Amino acid sequence: MYDPDALAKPVRREGELEDKPPHFRRHRTGHGCSNEKYDYRRLTDHQWGEVKAAYYGMVSLVDENVGRVLAALKEQGLEEDTLVMFTNDHGEMLGDHGLLFKGPFHYDCLIKAPMIVSWPGVVPKGSRYTQITEHVDILPTLLDLAGVPAPNGVQGMSMAPILRGDAGAGRDCALTEFNCYDWGLMAKTITTREYKLTYYAGERFGELFDRVNDPDEFVNHWDDPEYARVKEQLLRRLLDRLIQTEDTLPLRIGKY
Repeated sequence: MYDPDALAKPVRREGELEDKPPHFRRHRTGHGCSNEKYDYRRLTDHQWGEVKAAYYGMVSLVDENVGRVLAALKEQGLEEDTLVMFTNDHGEMLGDHGLLFKGPFHYDCLIKAPMIVSWPGVVPKGSRYTQITEHVDILPTLLDLAGVPAPNGVQGMSMAPILRGDAGAGRDCALTEFNCYDWGLMAKTITTREYKLTYYAGERFGELFDRVNDPDEFVNHWDDPEYARVKEQLLRRLLDRLIQTEDTLPLRIGKY
Protein backbone atom coordinates (compact mmCIF):
# COMPACT_ATOMS: atom_id res chain seq x y z
CA MET A 1 0.00 0.00 0.00
CA TYR A 2 2.91 2.36 0.66
CA ASP A 3 6.15 3.03 -1.23
CA PRO A 4 9.03 2.30 1.18
CA ASP A 5 11.29 4.82 -0.52
CA ALA A 6 8.73 7.65 -0.33
CA LEU A 7 8.30 7.56 3.43
CA ALA A 8 10.14 9.79 5.90
CA LYS A 9 13.47 8.45 7.06
CA PRO A 10 13.82 7.47 10.74
CA VAL A 11 14.78 10.18 13.25
CA ARG A 12 18.37 9.32 14.17
CA ARG A 13 21.89 10.66 14.46
CA GLU A 14 25.22 8.88 14.17
CA GLY A 15 26.67 8.00 17.59
CA GLU A 16 23.62 9.20 19.54
CA LEU A 17 23.41 6.01 21.64
CA GLU A 18 26.89 6.45 23.11
CA ASP A 19 25.58 8.56 26.02
CA LYS A 20 22.51 6.38 26.61
CA PRO A 21 22.16 3.46 29.07
CA PRO A 22 23.85 0.24 27.89
CA HIS A 23 20.63 -1.63 27.06
CA PHE A 24 20.03 0.81 24.18
CA ARG A 25 23.20 -0.32 22.42
CA ARG A 26 22.62 -4.01 23.24
CA HIS A 27 19.17 -3.85 21.69
CA ARG A 28 20.49 -2.11 18.56
CA THR A 29 23.08 -4.83 17.97
CA GLY A 30 20.71 -7.77 18.56
CA HIS A 31 21.80 -8.55 22.12
CA GLY A 32 18.83 -7.12 24.00
CA CYS A 33 16.21 -8.98 26.01
CA SER A 34 13.31 -8.68 23.57
CA ASN A 35 11.96 -11.67 21.66
CA GLU A 36 13.15 -10.12 18.41
CA LYS A 37 16.93 -10.03 18.09
CA TYR A 38 18.34 -8.33 15.02
CA ASP A 39 21.43 -6.28 14.30
CA TYR A 40 19.68 -3.11 13.18
CA ARG A 41 22.98 -1.62 12.01
CA ARG A 42 22.73 -3.83 8.91
CA LEU A 43 19.41 -2.44 7.70
CA THR A 44 19.47 -0.08 4.71
CA ASP A 45 17.21 2.95 4.37
CA HIS A 46 15.09 0.95 1.92
CA GLN A 47 14.66 -1.86 4.45
CA TRP A 48 13.71 0.64 7.17
CA GLY A 49 11.18 1.97 4.66
CA GLU A 50 9.77 -1.53 4.19
CA VAL A 51 9.29 -1.84 7.95
CA LYS A 52 7.46 1.50 8.07
CA ALA A 53 5.38 0.68 4.98
CA ALA A 54 4.17 -2.56 6.59
CA TYR A 55 3.29 -0.72 9.79
CA TYR A 56 1.43 1.98 7.87
CA GLY A 57 -0.50 -0.76 6.09
CA MET A 58 -1.63 -2.15 9.46
CA VAL A 59 -2.67 1.36 10.53
CA SER A 60 -4.78 1.62 7.37
CA LEU A 61 -6.40 -1.72 8.19
CA VAL A 62 -7.34 -0.46 11.66
CA ASP A 63 -8.59 2.81 10.17
CA GLU A 64 -10.85 0.98 7.73
CA ASN A 65 -12.42 -1.16 10.44
CA VAL A 66 -12.90 1.75 12.83
CA GLY A 67 -14.71 3.36 9.91
CA ARG A 68 -17.06 0.37 9.75
CA VAL A 69 -17.92 0.86 13.44
CA LEU A 70 -18.58 4.58 12.96
CA ALA A 71 -20.70 3.88 9.87
CA ALA A 72 -22.78 1.39 11.85
CA LEU A 73 -23.39 3.96 14.60
CA LYS A 74 -24.58 6.43 12.00
CA GLU A 75 -26.84 3.90 10.30
CA GLN A 76 -28.42 3.03 13.65
CA GLY A 77 -29.03 6.68 14.47
CA LEU A 78 -26.65 6.54 17.46
CA GLU A 79 -23.94 8.89 16.20
CA GLU A 80 -25.24 11.97 18.03
CA ASP A 81 -25.56 10.11 21.34
CA THR A 82 -22.25 8.22 21.37
CA LEU A 83 -18.87 9.22 22.72
CA VAL A 84 -16.07 7.60 20.72
CA MET A 85 -12.55 7.59 22.13
CA PHE A 86 -9.74 6.11 20.02
CA THR A 87 -6.26 5.59 21.45
CA ASN A 88 -3.53 2.97 21.79
CA ASP A 89 -1.22 1.65 24.46
CA HIS A 90 2.14 2.84 23.09
CA GLY A 91 3.97 3.96 19.99
CA GLU A 92 6.64 2.19 17.95
CA MET A 93 10.30 2.92 17.30
CA LEU A 94 10.13 2.24 13.53
CA GLY A 95 13.84 2.90 13.14
CA ASP A 96 13.96 6.11 15.17
CA HIS A 97 17.27 6.31 17.05
CA GLY A 98 18.31 3.14 15.20
CA LEU A 99 15.89 0.95 17.15
CA LEU A 100 12.78 -1.10 16.45
CA PHE A 101 9.80 -2.47 18.38
CA LYS A 102 9.34 -1.32 22.00
CA GLY A 103 10.94 -1.66 25.41
CA PRO A 104 12.63 0.47 28.10
CA PHE A 105 13.34 3.30 25.67
CA HIS A 106 11.10 6.15 26.74
CA TYR A 107 11.50 8.29 23.65
CA ASP A 108 8.45 10.33 22.65
CA CYS A 109 7.86 8.11 19.61
CA LEU A 110 7.23 5.22 21.99
CA ILE A 111 5.41 6.73 24.97
CA LYS A 112 3.32 9.48 23.34
CA ALA A 113 0.00 7.80 22.58
CA PRO A 114 -2.46 9.41 20.14
CA MET A 115 -6.04 10.05 21.19
CA ILE A 116 -9.02 11.03 19.06
CA VAL A 117 -12.34 11.87 20.70
CA SER A 118 -15.63 12.35 18.92
CA TRP A 119 -18.97 13.34 20.40
CA PRO A 120 -21.10 15.46 18.06
CA GLY A 121 -22.57 18.48 19.79
CA VAL A 122 -20.35 18.10 22.86
CA VAL A 123 -16.71 17.96 21.70
CA PRO A 124 -16.12 20.71 19.08
CA LYS A 125 -15.27 19.18 15.72
CA GLY A 126 -11.69 19.77 14.58
CA SER A 127 -10.42 20.86 18.01
CA ARG A 128 -6.82 20.11 18.93
CA TYR A 129 -5.55 19.88 22.51
CA THR A 130 -1.99 20.18 23.79
CA GLN A 131 -2.50 19.49 27.49
CA ILE A 132 -0.55 16.72 29.22
CA THR A 133 -2.67 13.69 30.13
CA GLU A 134 -2.17 10.05 31.11
CA HIS A 135 -4.06 6.89 30.17
CA VAL A 136 -5.21 6.54 33.78
CA ASP A 137 -7.30 9.64 33.03
CA ILE A 138 -9.54 7.73 30.61
CA LEU A 139 -11.70 5.98 33.22
CA PRO A 140 -12.54 9.10 35.29
CA THR A 141 -13.19 11.00 32.04
CA LEU A 142 -15.78 8.50 30.82
CA LEU A 143 -17.39 8.35 34.25
CA ASP A 144 -17.50 12.15 34.48
CA LEU A 145 -19.10 12.53 31.06
CA ALA A 146 -21.63 9.84 32.00
CA GLY A 147 -22.47 11.65 35.23
CA VAL A 148 -21.08 8.86 37.43
CA PRO A 149 -18.70 9.61 40.35
CA ALA A 150 -15.33 7.87 40.21
CA PRO A 151 -14.86 5.14 42.84
CA ASN A 152 -12.44 5.61 45.71
CA GLY A 153 -8.88 4.82 44.68
CA VAL A 154 -9.11 5.94 41.04
CA GLN A 155 -5.88 7.88 40.46
CA GLY A 156 -6.64 9.57 37.16
CA MET A 157 -8.21 12.99 36.62
CA SER A 158 -11.09 13.71 34.28
CA MET A 159 -10.21 15.15 30.88
CA ALA A 160 -13.77 16.46 30.48
CA PRO A 161 -12.72 20.07 31.30
CA ILE A 162 -10.11 19.87 28.51
CA LEU A 163 -12.69 18.61 26.02
CA ARG A 164 -15.02 21.42 27.04
CA GLY A 165 -12.35 23.99 26.19
CA ASP A 166 -10.69 24.75 29.54
CA ALA A 167 -7.18 25.76 28.47
CA GLY A 168 -5.94 25.61 32.06
CA ALA A 169 -6.98 22.00 32.64
CA GLY A 170 -4.67 19.00 32.44
CA ARG A 171 -1.48 17.91 34.19
CA ASP A 172 1.85 19.63 34.64
CA CYS A 173 3.71 16.36 34.05
CA ALA A 174 3.13 12.77 32.96
CA LEU A 175 4.34 9.58 34.64
CA THR A 176 5.45 6.60 32.54
CA GLU A 177 6.37 3.27 34.15
CA PHE A 178 8.24 0.22 32.84
CA ASN A 179 8.69 -2.91 34.93
CA CYS A 180 10.02 -5.92 33.06
CA TYR A 181 12.05 -8.62 34.75
CA ASP A 182 13.15 -10.07 31.40
CA TRP A 183 15.15 -6.89 30.90
CA GLY A 184 16.15 -6.71 34.55
CA LEU A 185 15.09 -3.07 34.56
CA MET A 186 12.51 -1.03 36.43
CA ALA A 187 12.19 2.47 35.00
CA LYS A 188 10.09 5.50 35.89
CA THR A 189 9.87 8.55 33.64
CA ILE A 190 8.58 12.03 34.41
CA THR A 191 7.78 14.24 31.40
CA THR A 192 7.08 17.97 31.53
CA ARG A 193 6.76 20.38 28.65
CA GLU A 194 10.42 21.32 29.03
CA TYR A 195 12.20 18.15 30.18
CA LYS A 196 12.03 14.38 30.44
CA LEU A 197 13.83 12.35 33.12
CA THR A 198 14.05 8.55 33.35
CA TYR A 199 15.24 6.89 36.55
CA TYR A 200 16.29 3.22 36.62
CA ALA A 201 16.01 1.54 40.02
CA GLY A 202 19.39 0.46 41.38
CA GLU A 203 21.37 1.86 38.44
CA ARG A 204 23.83 4.72 38.17
CA PHE A 205 22.75 5.58 34.64
CA GLY A 206 19.62 7.45 33.63
CA GLU A 207 18.28 9.87 31.05
CA LEU A 208 17.56 13.58 31.01
CA PHE A 209 16.41 15.29 27.83
CA ASP A 210 15.89 18.98 27.12
CA ARG A 211 12.65 18.80 25.14
CA VAL A 212 12.78 22.46 24.09
CA ASN A 213 16.31 22.63 22.70
CA ASP A 214 16.54 18.96 21.70
CA PRO A 215 13.03 17.83 20.65
CA ASP A 216 14.42 14.73 18.88
CA GLU A 217 16.01 13.56 22.15
CA PHE A 218 19.50 13.02 20.84
CA VAL A 219 21.55 14.32 23.81
CA ASN A 220 21.39 12.78 27.29
CA HIS A 221 22.11 15.35 30.03
CA TRP A 222 21.96 12.89 32.96
CA ASP A 223 25.63 13.45 33.86
CA ASP A 224 25.81 17.05 32.59
CA PRO A 225 26.77 19.42 35.47
CA GLU A 226 24.90 22.27 33.78
CA TYR A 227 21.66 20.31 34.22
CA ALA A 228 22.33 19.16 37.79
CA ARG A 229 19.71 21.51 39.28
CA VAL A 230 17.10 20.50 36.71
CA LYS A 231 17.87 16.84 37.42
CA GLU A 232 17.41 17.34 41.17
CA GLN A 233 14.09 19.14 40.67
CA LEU A 234 12.77 16.43 38.35
CA LEU A 235 13.83 13.65 40.73
CA ARG A 236 11.83 15.37 43.48
CA ARG A 237 8.81 15.67 41.20
CA LEU A 238 9.14 12.02 40.27
CA LEU A 239 9.27 11.05 43.95
CA ASP A 240 6.18 13.16 44.63
CA ARG A 241 4.28 11.42 41.82
CA LEU A 242 5.29 7.96 43.00
CA ILE A 243 4.06 8.75 46.51
CA GLN A 244 0.83 10.13 45.11
CA THR A 245 0.22 7.01 43.02
CA GLU A 246 0.53 4.50 45.87
CA ASP A 247 -2.55 2.31 46.20
CA THR A 248 -5.30 4.10 48.07
CA LEU A 249 -6.77 2.26 51.08
CA PRO A 250 -10.56 1.87 51.32
CA LEU A 251 -12.40 4.67 53.04
CA ARG A 252 -12.92 4.05 56.74
CA ILE A 253 -16.64 3.75 57.50
CA GLY A 254 -16.43 2.59 61.14
CA LYS A 255 -15.94 4.70 64.21
CA TYR A 256 -12.58 5.04 65.96
